[in-house]
Amino acid sequence: MLTLCFLLALHAGPDVSAKKPLDHSVYDAWQSIRGTTVSDDGKWVAYGVYPQEGDGTLYVYGTDHPKTDAATYVVERGNVTRFSADSRFLIVTQAAPYAEIRAARTPGTPPRPAAPGTGAEAPAPTGPAGSLVVLDLKSGQKFEKPRVTVTRMALHDKGWLAYQLAPERRTPAAGAAPAGGGSASAGGSRGTGAGAARGAGGGAQRRPGGPAAGAAPAPPRGETWVLRELATGKEQTLPDVTAVDFDRDGTSLVYAVAAEDKKKNGVTFVDLKSGKKSPVVTAPGRYLRATFSDDGKNLAYLSDNDAPDAKPPVLRVYTWEVGAMTPTTVAKVGDAGLPKDWAPADGTLAFSRDGRRLFFQTAPKPVIAKPDPTPEADKAQIDVWNWQDPRLQSQQLMQAGRDRNRSFMAAIDLRSRHVTKEADDAIPTVTIGDHGGAEYGLAVTNVPYQLQESWDEGCSDIYRVEVKTGKATKLTAAPHTRELLSPDGSSVAVFDLAAKTMTDFDLRSGAAHPVILPKTSLIDEEDDHPGLAPTYGMGPYTSDGKWLLVEDKNDVWALDVSGKAAPKCLTDGFGRRWSYQLRLLPFNMDPEEGTVDIAKPLYFSVRNEEDESTGIYKLAGGQMSKVVYGSKGYAVTAKARFAETLAVTESAFDEFPNVWVTDTAWSTPTRLSAANKQAANYAWGTCELVKWIGNDGQSLKGLLYKPENMDPSKKYPMITYYYERNAQSLYAYHPPAPSASTINISLFVSNGYVIFVPDIDYKVGYPGPSAYSAIIPGVQAIVARGFVDPKKLGLQGQSWGGYETAYLVTQTNMFAAAEAGAPVADMFSAYGGIRLESGVVREGQYEHGQSRIGGSIWEKPLQYLENSPLMWADRITTPLMIMSNDADGAVPHEQGIEFFTAMRRLRKPCWMVVYNNEQHNLVERRNRKDLSVRLSQFFDHYLKGAPTPVWMSKGVPAVNKGKDYGLDLDSP
Repeated sequence: MLTLCFLLALHAGPDVSAKKPLDHSVYDAWQSIRGTTVSDDGKWVAYGVYPQEGDGTLYVYGTDHPKTDAATYVVERGNVTRFSADSRFLIVTQAAPYAEIRAARTPGTPPRPAAPGTGAEAPAPTGPAGSLVVLDLKSGQKFEKPRVTVTRMALHDKGWLAYQLAPERRTPAAGAAPAGGGSASAGGSRGTGAGAARGAGGGAQRRPGGPAAGAAPAPPRGETWVLRELATGKEQTLPDVTAVDFDRDGTSLVYAVAAEDKKKNGVTFVDLKSGKKSPVVTAPGRYLRATFSDDGKNLAYLSDNDAPDAKPPVLRVYTWEVGAMTPTTVAKVGDAGLPKDWAPADGTLAFSRDGRRLFFQTAPKPVIAKPDPTPEADKAQIDVWNWQDPRLQSQQLMQAGRDRNRSFMAAIDLRSRHVTKEADDAIPTVTIGDHGGAEYGLAVTNVPYQLQESWDEGCSDIYRVEVKTGKATKLTAAPHTRELLSPDGSSVAVFDLAAKTMTDFDLRSGAAHPVILPKTSLIDEEDDHPGLAPTYGMGPYTSDGKWLLVEDKNDVWALDVSGKAAPKCLTDGFGRRWSYQLRLLPFNMDPEEGTVDIAKPLYFSVRNEEDESTGIYKLAGGQMSKVVYGSKGYAVTAKARFAETLAVTESAFDEFPNVWVTDTAWSTPTRLSAANKQAANYAWGTCELVKWIGNDGQSLKGLLYKPENMDPSKKYPMITYYYERNAQSLYAYHPPAPSASTINISLFVSNGYVIFVPDIDYKVGYPGPSAYSAIIPGVQAIVARGFVDPKKLGLQGQSWGGYETAYLVTQTNMFAAAEAGAPVADMFSAYGGIRLESGVVREGQYEHGQSRIGGSIWEKPLQYLENSPLMWADRITTPLMIMSNDADGAVPHEQGIEFFTAMRRLRKPCWMVVYNNEQHNLVERRNRKDLSVRLSQFFDHYLKGAPTPVWMSKGVPAVNKGKDYGLDLDSP
């Protein structure tokens, strides 16, 4: 087990003995707040408080008379799932105790990604299941059910809940599809299986739960579900269920069965008002993706029950009108609208909102692969790279599973029963507006340009697709665009990033007309990449579909998509006059339509460009008025759907963003949560905005963090950290946490360090010199204030910041220590390398991406040479620590090795830590804790004169790996 060496800080500042400095022991208990939710009527707010490692707690407050830290209800280990539509019940998923989850981990395997309520990791597939808690907010009664894995409710529920019990067998049957086609969460809809295609129409998909090519799937076996009426507590057990769906309004239920006795397999409809069950079909076979139309009058499902014993079985699409005698086959292999030998595939199945169409996935009919008589020992193991491949072989290998199981959207006109395949390999994705009811769809495809995307910016062809026939007509070729489909699907607004023009295409006629743009720029004015700058923001449309909202640097505009009227500045230039950046808050939008009614009052977030103050403003009657504004970070986390209740946060570097409740006028805000009370026992610090002039004459901003009760007459060590631009995070709270790659600002400031975080302004072709031009004069400006020791300066950066650290120490000797995480050392060797997490070559990153060279190694060889730290390593005098992990999928591990071996050859002090099987940023918490200690030890030694740790003075021999971590300190 890793032994952590917790160091007592050697303070350069005044005695603050009343408060302790933060150390590495505080991490696990430090809390975060997630899942904040407000009931539709605004009378209840719920949120979860979770330690970094351990069990979380769910708190529920009534908003009539809320009191800080006095919750109405508390659920241990709870996570908010959702409030019922009538706001009477709260559905809670309760995690298993963290100790059980941790014990279930297989030794040596990394933790799964964090899940709310578990703190550090999610349950393993074979780990302990959580529980269900239904909280009656009126009576306070709790219904608790152990071992529940999935819950499901209708979008507009009528008080019914379905939940799945954890199976006794923990390994799902091969070929089984997730219930309802969705993920293991409740959300606010009927599950992802039914809703995924609405408004989008679907596209190319990997077939979830589908078999590999040539393999015959094993029959699925269902799990036990329970249907519960919330008001009465009455329950029905539904055994062997493979798919569940409520209709939109929560009055009906459909479920599919896969039983051990295949004769019991089938689909059943339940009328929730009467409780009557109606068998839709009962017969051997697989039944997948059962789903309702929006009006609840029809349902659809996939099945192979016409020939369940076929090898391999082939699916059909069935529909059933509620009350009908028998279901109807609406799509099958051999239908005229499908290619020869194509069949329905296991994937998204959804009705258009108007019920006229049904969307499904289709793919080549599964076949049984012919056996290969060649012994495995005699088969060559080889990848063939062909220069004409649109995608590199490495990228193809990463995406082989997706490609092997790819399926494409098709549509059934339920009146004519005509089947049409909408998408294919050339046009993999089609988006159909009006919730799938539009007559024409939009297709944006990069397929013809996949080869050049390895080094060039992405571009696409834009098509309109006639849904009735599947015919695709090209509207425009190879633009670099942003595009947005109108709510009714009748037109698409296309912004050409190169020409800086917008065109609205009528998808019914194909006609194009220009949209009149404001005279201010809709393109990011501060973007400093060599490629095309992005827009500030497009969308949403107004609820009447006549206007498209867009953003410039400061304000929000409404564009007439018909091209007739001049643009209107919705915020009337208020943002530009006051140097504010105004952005429409998401709760202004209709949650189902994604549009905004500009006749109603609108609310905007505000950021002051000069001093980074933030707030919220209201637009009503053409007038902007302040709701709240000041020197804090203000944010809205949730709003009641049918009330003015808001859940909000206020934050600063020294203020944790607790949950507050207020209304849209911000009247009488009340703080609900009181997380991290222990922070009062620790020395913290302050953060301020600083400005200076760069070497190229540019005005720059940055953040300066100073220890609590700092004595300006004393000299402090300072570490400079950077990653592009960070001034906007002036009011961000930095919880003490083990580091994935960078210094923890709160921990270092608490231990007597000054931390400087400068913004960097880049010039194309000179990323290294640009960093120097911004950072060095910024450091000098801070040192000139008199409270920083010029002999105790450090640098730290990760990834792009790691590259800049490596570059800077070749250009100056002003720093006493530096740490570079995942640095690129040699731009020549990195240029043609592969990003292992995606299989994509790095060429494009250097030519027009973050590296900002602006050309290839043949066009600009000197820039690649001049910007490569490896070429100047002989100049380095700064002791350097490198983190370069052997499974880094972004920066090749060899880059760290190249720089370390150069330093070693040149006899420069250098250490490299390599975390095994770890990513670009550390994933495993044990490794994060280890790195955090080493960062403290490294900088404490060079900037504070602390004793040298053994890993630095003597190293850790490979024969001691896993036994001795070298964290002990050398004797004085």
